[in-house]
Amino acid sequence: MDADAANLGAPCDAGTQWRADARFGPRGVCEASTLFSFGHAAAYEHENDVTYLKGVRAADMGDAKIVHTDTLTSHANIRRGIEAALIAGALPVTTRGDHSDIIPCCEDYEGRAPFHILQIDAHLDFVDERHGVTRTLPIVGVALVEVTPDYDPTGSTAILAAQLLMNLLGFVFHAGLSRA
Repeated sequence: MDADAANLGAPCDAGTQWRADARFGPRGVCEASTLFSFGHAAAYEHENDVTYLKGVRAADMGDAKIVHTDTLTSHANIRRGIEAALIAGALPVTTRGDHSDIIPCCEDYEGRAPFHILQIDAHLDFVDERHGVTRTLPIVGVALVEVTPDYDPTGSTAILAAQLLMNLLGFVFHAGLSRA
């Protein structure tokens, strides 16, 4: 794989308590991301007057094989995908079903430099500060979870998730913060 960032879908929602179907999120985000595929090699962001993603090579690894009746096997398959991205030197990006998939995503970092997990929740990301945390921390992986297209007939959640990933990757690579 010759990429700076590698996206792995992990359509698993085995950890969901009562409102399932987040396993359809990775496909929904992938489909929504085609709205941003204009054939350009970068994305212009008007607020900062910056062109992001210029020269950044991204790869779609497809989905990890999920066995919906076997969480351990599913997690092992996710881990193999993350490992492949890390071996290739790419920043692992996962679009996942639910939060249970964080376990295999973190296991591949064993033996590497220490890292922290920053969770951006819908309640924490509505602030005026821009670029605050990203200026001080190297980014070793990105995960987006719990997009459930079945509960959003407009598709706006998947579109917003795809836009969020594109913007985040743009900021990370523009600032030179990727440390895969």
